[in-house]
Amino acid sequence: MKKNGKLSGKMTFQAWAEYWMKNTEGFRTMTTDAKYQEILRSALMPAFSETPLEEITEEGVMRFFAEEKEGGRSVARMTQMLTVLAASLTGAVNHNLIPRNPCANLKLPRRIRQECAILTDEDIRNLAKEHAGTPWLPMILIMLFLGLRVGEAIGLDWEKVDMDRREARIDQQCVSYYDGQRTRTKLVPYTKNGVIRTLPLCDAAMEYLREIRDRTAEHRGPVFREGGERVKYASFYYAFNKLMAAIGAQGTNAFTSN
Repeated sequence: MKKNGKLSGKMTFQAWAEYWMKNTEGFRTMTTDAKYQEILRSALMPAFSETPLEEITEEGVMRFFAEEKEGGRSVARMTQMLTVLAASLTGAVNHNLIPRNPCANLKLPRRIRQECAILTDEDIRNLAKEHAGTPWLPMILIMLFLGLRVGEAIGLDWEKVDMDRREARIDQQCVSYYDGQRTRTKLVPYTKNGVIRTLPLCDAAMEYLREIRDRTAEHRGPVFREGGERVKYASFYYAFNKLMAAIGAQGTNAFTSN
């Protein structure tokens, strides 16, 4: 609700969140903005959408997160939810809509850090042998051999692969974002630490790239395709995590022994 055409503490959290997201989007990356949108939509709006800002209390927020924990919500997810909720309510404080941020003193349980799974060359050979014929396996193996992130692998184009020089240029990635109605994907320029990477292609990577190239008539555009189009981020990400879980390597993000 707006009072005399101005923002008011009586406006609902949903109305404020929409205003806040729209007026601060230039301060977030596309990926972060998509994550904020997803958290607001799926986690915070069901609880706070119709609540006036001035009625969101510290006790209410604490009760909300206690119920989330009781329901099995992970500490990592709750931390993301608290980050977004606290940031939006800080904006409300800065606009003098509420006197203080009810999230200010809230402490969540510490997240137990898990060691990142690291696949050895032997792990990768076993993966190739035991899961031969599995959809996405060539893409996953190339991703592991080169040490690519999911978005980098999906963004790899044939124009960036030089089979003669045995190297691949990594200068873009696929990211997912929420456009207000649905989750979409987009290619964006990508550099790691400000430097475009040119990666050598090992014998195994060359073998799988040749296999993919020989199966497809189109040697321009995406290396990895699904139904003739660039692989969908969500479908491949799910397949990758499922396969890593099958070999006991949950948490792997394309790190090898090399």
